[in-house]
Amino acid sequence: MSIRYINLLMLCLAAAVTAATPDSARPEQRAAAPKATTGGKAVRSVDAKLLEQVRKIAADILRVKPRDIAVDVPLSNQKFRADDLDMVEIVMALEEAYKMEIPDNELGRDSKEVMSTMSVRKLAEIVARKQSK
Repeated sequence: MSIRYINLLMLCLAAAVTAATPDSARPEQRAAAPKATTGGKAVRSVDAKLLEQVRKIAADILRVKPRDIAVDVPLSNQKFRADDLDMVEIVMALEEAYKMEIPDNELGRDSKEVMSTMSVRKLAEIVARKQSK
């Protein structure tokens, strides 16, 4: 088992513990999704084909129809609510499909940020940025 995979699993465990904490015991924090950048320039839009490919990969992992995924809504806030392990699987599937490695720090500072901000569009922006390098 790779160290990267172990780190992702540890992030999942931390997020699961956070999710299990009653809402009354923790303040609700909603972080705005940071804008993806490419060499200092903000990524305004992602190619529609790439966006649909990422949406399909996420849908396959989540066992839903691609049309059921809103591309701008965090995957954890969708009707089907993706969990931490789903996010790990989606990122790994993207890495395999696009033959790239997506460092954890490109996903977010910690698992809570990843879970609260990671949408299909953000994932597509990360893939587009990695492809342009």
